Amino acid sequence: MKIKFRFTLFLLTFILIFTAVGNISYAINLPNRVVYFSEKGQHIKEVQIALNAIGYNLTVDGSYGPGTKASISDFQRKHSGLSVDGSYGPSTRLYLIKALENKQTTNNDKIVYLTFDDGPSKTITPEILRILKDYNIEATFFVLGSMAEKSPELIREIKDKGHAIGNHSYSHKYDIIYKNMDNFLQEIKSTEKVLKDILGQDFYTKLLRFPGGSSGDVKIPYIEAAKARGYDVYDWNALNGDSEAIDVAKDKLIERLILTESKVKKGELIVLMHDTYGKETTVEALPAIIEYLRDKGYTFRKLIE
Repeated sequence: MKIKFRFTLFLLTFILIFTAVGNISYAINLPNRVVYFSEKGQHIKEVQIALNAIGYNLTVDGSYGPGTKASISDFQRKHSGLSVDGSYGPSTRLYLIKALENKQTTNNDKIVYLTFDDGPSKTITPEILRILKDYNIEATFFVLGSMAEKSPELIREIKDKGHAIGNHSYSHKYDIIYKNMDNFLQEIKSTEKVLKDILGQDFYTKLLRFPGGSSGDVKIPYIEAAKARGYDVYDWNALNGDSEAIDVAKDKLIERLILTESKVKKGELIVLMHDTYGKETTVEALPAIIEYLRDKGYTFRKLIE
């Protein structure tokens, strides 16, 4: 009788969770107990997967470290019924399951990739990295080989903080890069070498963004050559306009992002911004841009190297 009761209770719990979430992989294995900071294991991975499913951007490594704690604290802060202490327990679990349920009933395929070009710079890049850390977001940095050589410590910091790194040529000089195919390939190879010298010979990225973008028939042979070398070419479909004039005002950057985002009807959003010198207002506008996109229901991700 006791065994039958336990099975019935388990089955009921299974059905309730499946109904609430719509995808049991997110909830059925969520630990129904207090989980402590610095714990490791598959149960931590389940918590990280669930948090990512509702918009966070954690590395699913099964380690309850500072990033996971910060995400849980942020989640608790958004729900008045929870204590904000960064610890995971049964109460947080219930709210997390409810959040997953709500996520399933809304447009949960809205993905945004924040990308930053032309860096790294010693003044702007560290500030952007700080903001991304504050919001627990991973982004993608399309770097210039010539800039990476000047700031190898920033390249290492970008990588160490979990962001993706892409190749954006060595010089960013259109008249050199697109003069002929040999120049184009040499620009890519030069940046490959710089990145390997900094991050180790095992480092590899398949991310490539053309200076000026890859649109136009004249770029087709270059795209084909890049793909033959193993690269995926990424442009953008939204931007903040920080390269359209000198020292664009913060409010204008936010307005430009909102306008270009509104024209993307569905699918993934790839946002172009810059972390090179002179982009102080990009730093000023970034928190508001992140919050706008988050409020619109976007999940933040980095491009896969």
